[in-house]
Amino acid sequence: MTKTIRFSIDASLRDFVASHVGDAGTYETASEYIRDLIRRDKRRADSEALEMLKAEVAGINGKDHK
Repeated sequence: MTKTIRFSIDASLRDFVASHVGDAGTYETASEYIRDLIRRDKRRADSEALEMLKAEVAGINGKDHK
């Protein structure tokens, strides 16, 4: 189910978004651009969390257990 989120941005950010939308950019709509940014940020956060978990597991496995 899709939910709507509304937010305000200043003119410079609006212009930046506009430069990525329509004939000027890669995305058809501002919503498409924002969704892609959020997805990429989520993948980055998930990847960081996985790397932290791997480091934690490696630390546990690297200790001597008696």
